[in-house]
Amino acid sequence: TGHYNFHAAVALSGVTTACTAARISLITSNRTYSKAFGVSSPPAGMELNIAVLGADMDAGDTAFIQIQVDGMAGDTVDTNGNPSYCWFSGHQI
Repeated sequence: TGHYNFHAAVALSGVTTACTAARISLITSNRTYSKAFGVSSPPAGMELNIAVLGADMDAGDTAFIQIQVDGMAGDTVDTNGNPSYCWFSGHQI
């Protein structure tokens, strides 16, 4: 129980020029925090990141990351599994 700082980064691959927007969200039991990225000429690989300072968490609460990519057929991309490019961290403050 307390307040937590969370940081996450997710590297995407297979992004096409049809991509119009991307969003990364940190979803906790109490609230959803989102960061949107407008995309005019996306690279084949891009990184989405988010930092949330002071998220209120109670015992038993959960937190996870969700990615959304718009504009591409099927809105499907891959994540780069390299831990240097995809990570999630959090700590109580």
